Amino acid sequence: MTAWVVVLTKRAGKNLKKLPKEIIEIMDQFRRDLETEGPTPNGWIVKHVQGSPECFSARLKREYRVIYEVIAPTIIVISVSHRKESY
Repeated sequence: MTAWVVVLTKRAGKNLKKLPKEIIEIMDQFRRDLETEGPTPNGWIVKHVQGSPECFSARLKREYRVIYEVIAPTIIVISVSHRKESY
């Protein structure tokens, strides 16, 4: 089993601070799941970003998305934002 390391970009950190507390808590849980299970953790809706095979998009809640890139054994969180601002 690979030990995954999750890193937030500066942009993702700034985005995260602006979001509601509930979304921050959901993101914390998602981050823990990424560290233990890898790029496609069970129980989350995760899809590839079109045109970029190493990038994924995961649904945190109905309106919020996290975009991240996988460069094994590191997962780089690029953005955490409302879906209308994500893509």
